[in-house]
Amino acid sequence: MCHPGRCAPPEPETGAQNLATSVLSDGPLSAETIQILNRSGLAEKFEKYPKQVFAALHKGLPTATEKDKLFALTELSFLYASRGGPKSYFP
Repeated sequence: MCHPGRCAPPEPETGAQNLATSVLSDGPLSAETIQILNRSGLAEKFEKYPKQVFAALHKGLPTATEKDKLFALTELSFLYASRGGPKSYFP
């Protein structure tokens, strides 16, 4: 829990649950990836035009750090491949 000037780290169980809840573990996309897609206006586009979303992420987004962009690319690539896209998209 965060308070102005002081932030406590998450409980170990909560942190592990957050890491385990992603498309990489048969879950939904992570909140971080969804946020990147929403902030960049790409959330609706991914379902119909995933390759355009990959291209936009590779190009770079002003609202995402390099680390966040790479994480989103990994999750989205895995999801795309697991839904029948080319197996070369598996990370």
